[in-house]
Amino acid sequence: MAQKIPIREPKAEVLFALLAVFSLVSGVIMSLAVHLDNSSRGRIGLVTTAIVVGGFAVGWRLARRGRRWLTDTGSGFVYHSVNGAIKFDDHEVVGIGSHVLLEYASGVPVSAARVAVIATNNPVLPQIEVRYSFEPEADPLGFLFDRLGGQVRQESLATFAAGGEIRGSGWRLNADGLYVRAAGSERKIPFAHLVTAEVIDRHACVWGRSAPEPLVRVPEESLNAAILVEIIGTSDFEPELKSGFGRLLFERERRWSPSSLLLWWLGTLMLLGMGGTALINSRATGTLAFGAIASFLGVALSLYWFASRRTVLRAYANGLRVAQPLAEREVCFDEVISFAYSVVRQHVTTNHVTSYVGTFVVFRLWLRDRGTFCYEFSTTTRDRAVEMIRDRLARRLAAEWRRQVFDKKLRAWCSGVTFTYKGLSVPGRHGFVPYKQIAGWAVHDGICCVRGTDGTELATLLCSEPDFYPGLNLLDQLIAPKKEDES
Repeated sequence: MAQKIPIREPKAEVLFALLAVFSLVSGVIMSLAVHLDNSSRGRIGLVTTAIVVGGFAVGWRLARRGRRWLTDTGSGFVYHSVNGAIKFDDHEVVGIGSHVLLEYASGVPVSAARVAVIATNNPVLPQIEVRYSFEPEADPLGFLFDRLGGQVRQESLATFAAGGEIRGSGWRLNADGLYVRAAGSERKIPFAHLVTAEVIDRHACVWGRSAPEPLVRVPEESLNAAILVEIIGTSDFEPELKSGFGRLLFERERRWSPSSLLLWWLGTLMLLGMGGTALINSRATGTLAFGAIASFLGVALSLYWFASRRTVLRAYANGLRVAQPLAEREVCFDEVISFAYSVVRQHVTTNHVTSYVGTFVVFRLWLRDRGTFCYEFSTTTRDRAVEMIRDRLARRLAAEWRRQVFDKKLRAWCSGVTFTYKGLSVPGRHGFVPYKQIAGWAVHDGICCVRGTDGTELATLLCSEPDFYPGLNLLDQLIAPKKEDES
């Protein structure tokens, strides 16, 4: 028997949460007002209880009405709700968008969630929003979405080839070009003005010839986003821009967390208060000095907060820009002569129980004649967009290394390993290993092990070392690798 899989409705959950919060706040306010009128204490208590219980009851009822399920029948699916069930055949699906989110702990995926939308030709239910969680590698509706995605792809490509139109979230595409809806109006972009399309940072993006910003940027899970990217196609062509940075791929905005901001301002206000009090009431040199130092530290903390409160990373096809309120720095990838990408997983031990709390990443670039460029951030997930920039830069440097190796020059890698024209020079008993005797490499917990065809360990390298990733890219080009990336 096919299994009913619950799909979560975000709107119902948000409404339930708002009602719950409203009930609690109302209850607290009325409880605080009790002391104002002792004679009304009983009545106010009853009203408070009624508001709290009623709010939770209404929220629970609305959340229950919003519950939905899907069942895969093999040739279609059944949509279940408290109002009944609607059966769909595969051919009734006219559009789809889907994306799987992975949550990591210590570099290992521990949970997954699928966010999707299904468009049908059924007027009773033209669109179905889906979100559900599952264990990694155990997606209960994976076959359904793979099947529907393949069918929609084939039908959409055939429709477009026959002169038909493909529709998505805020756009439509036909033989005349791409039509984008924004601010209540629609504008046409001819195909001749479209350069390339690509999925980056969980968004499907389409770029034109004259601007670095994408003309269209929609979530990857939005309707027919994958079809849009496939039809327009991905190319290496970059728009002609004066900056030379090329397309804007994505942005990252780093702000202070609310808890950190609260602690920072409490410390700042405490220092300013202590300093001001000491200065006003100072009668001794020591008190005056303490007040001056405390006030200076408070002002310094305030200025530092203002200077670092908002950091924006803009990643382009050929460079990076980091903007802060008081400064902006940029780097072109042509200037980079070396880089290191360090990942440190952070854990906290409480009562002999160790828990993963996040990952601290340092992306450091060494520039030609301009020192270093560093970008740091913390995350609890795997940031594939930043990893994409890391890998793009690694490919650039590896291309130069490859030319040096083919010119029969030595190219030092890291951990004492050196590329030569015919093989790797490694420290220890192995000495020199021809490329044909290298089977591949495996990465685990930030350590890379290069293995021989006989299974022996030829060399171990730290992934955080400078030039590790360009060398790894070059190694892939020089051997027929059998990789196992366990990171």
